Amino acid sequence: HLPGVLVAIIGFMYRYLSVLADETQRLLRARASRSGAVAGQRAGGTLRWRARVAGHLAGQLFLRSYERSERVYAAMLARGYAGEWRTLPTGAPRHDWALVAMLGVAMLVVQAVGWWRR
Repeated sequence: HLPGVLVAIIGFMYRYLSVLADETQRLLRARASRSGAVAGQRAGGTLRWRARVAGHLAGQLFLRSYERSERVYAAMLARGYAGEWRTLPTGAPRHDWALVAMLGVAMLVVQAVGWWRR
């Protein structure tokens, strides 16, 4: 019983959480490659320097996420998104059920005729 907008936001968050995690790993890998650390040693300077670098990484991650969301939204608009999920109607129409019933009766008739001819 949640509003449709909230459900859409939660769905997009869930869908793009792995994309955000991959982007974070990419940024951390780039930072590690630029620090010149030897395997097994900690890289970086003072605590203040590391906090500053972490702040820059968080800002960069926010900007990249915002830009990606703009591109995704533009692509969704190009495909006809109007703020709500469009789905196909559930359930079959009456004429489909009638066809299924007629086919079932025809199969029973064929079975009965085959059993009667034995």
